[in-house]
Amino acid sequence: MNINSNLADPNQIPYGTPFPLESAHTSQKWSKKDWLVKVYIPIIVPIIAALIGGGYFLLKPSSSSIPFLYRSYSGTYTDTTLGKSGRLTMSDVSENTSTGTFTASGTIETPGGTCFIQNTNGLITAEGKMTWVVTYEQSTACNAGAANVTGQLTDGVITGTWTNADPSIQDTGTFTLS
Repeated sequence: MNINSNLADPNQIPYGTPFPLESAHTSQKWSKKDWLVKVYIPIIVPIIAALIGGGYFLLKPSSSSIPFLYRSYSGTYTDTTLGKSGRLTMSDVSENTSTGTFTASGTIETPGGTCFIQNTNGLITAEGKMTWVVTYEQSTACNAGAANVTGQLTDGVITGTWTNADPSIQDTGTFTLS
């Protein structure tokens, strides 16, 4: 005898009642919102969370960032107009790596002594191309004047050329700084 005879048999489904695992709306297609809520978001959100957790979206230096200049450089120059060469330094380099602008002081060793110089209006691009103006301080070793300089920074070495800023004075040269 069944002591629970007035309870419904859980193995029998009443007529007209859909099967419990079957949706009442099986004949309708999903809307775009259904796809978004039921499929895309549950798949994409965990993937993005995993990428964020793994550090994929951390800020990384761009390949187009401005190269860092050393605080000082030393090397040699050759005055191709006069056929003379000597030591050259660039020191106290101050750079803005956001804009690529820089300034520096320096020295040029000449047969007559040491010339002190100021490097101004410096600009370096992400590719390492450089331009600046060298101003010579008046001394017994140097006449006051200026030169326009172009250079290229590659692996910490600056190579380049200069031309006197006064077109009436023919003076050009090359240099290497590291």
